[in-house]
Amino acid sequence: MVKNVRLEVIVGVLLFILGNITAFVYHYHRSGTFIVLGLFLFFKGVFRIVKKRELLNSKNFFLIYLAFFVGGLITDLVLGVWLTRLWYYPSYDLVDYFILYLVGYPSVGFLMIYSFSLVEYALVRKPKETRIDYRNSLIFTWFLMFIGLAGALFSLLFVSSYKGFLVYTFGAIAVIGLFDLTTLRVRKDNLLERFLTKSLKYGIIILTFSYLHGLIQELPNLSSKEWIYQNFPFNNITFLGIPITVFFLGWIFIFILPYSIFELILTLNKKAKSKT
Repeated sequence: MVKNVRLEVIVGVLLFILGNITAFVYHYHRSGTFIVLGLFLFFKGVFRIVKKRELLNSKNFFLIYLAFFVGGLITDLVLGVWLTRLWYYPSYDLVDYFILYLVGYPSVGFLMIYSFSLVEYALVRKPKETRIDYRNSLIFTWFLMFIGLAGALFSLLFVSSYKGFLVYTFGAIAVIGLFDLTTLRVRKDNLLERFLTKSLKYGIIILTFSYLHGLIQELPNLSSKEWIYQNFPFNNITFLGIPITVFFLGWIFIFILPYSIFELILTLNKKAKSKT
């Protein structure tokens, strides 16, 4: 097992290096998949070394993979590319899209789960559940859902400038609120409640890793131009070449949403087991 884990880490590092070389040197339009797959394997292997166990069993892994595959199709292809036209892939053909949704998007999701779970285990002691924290978290999740749905509906009906961006953003907030609310009502614990209890530590971790992942994946894309953003507010104002709205706002959603899906699936699966 130890050899397999070490091999997983080594392969992950090699894929990450290969992805960056093909992006910066050869401007290869599939470099992003190598990068995220490599990082996912690296963090998965390191998690197994540190925790000496798997984070997910085979059933949960498959269910979450399926969720990321379907979620990638909906959030990226249907909403991001077709309906809101917030980005596009200038060099993609049909095979590239298959690789993106079968490998790329699931790898991004698992990368967020494993990297956050590893850091949370290493740096933060999970707070104990309390009735007050649970009540506050329920109120906040309902608030997220309401703000998200109301904002998306208002933007759809009354806003003309950056309509797609606003609908997409508020819709993401509503979805995160819905997923966290479902998890919280069943398990009485999720990332949102832990964040409200230890806001400073969790806030620093979430922001640090959101922006770190953003830099790691967006900087090579400046060279490979695998995807190009459009129709974002302040799209011409950049941070290290990355549009500021994408970097400072978008990557927070990209980091949090996969973890919300992860907690929701584990919770529902555990509830189903308890009934059998």
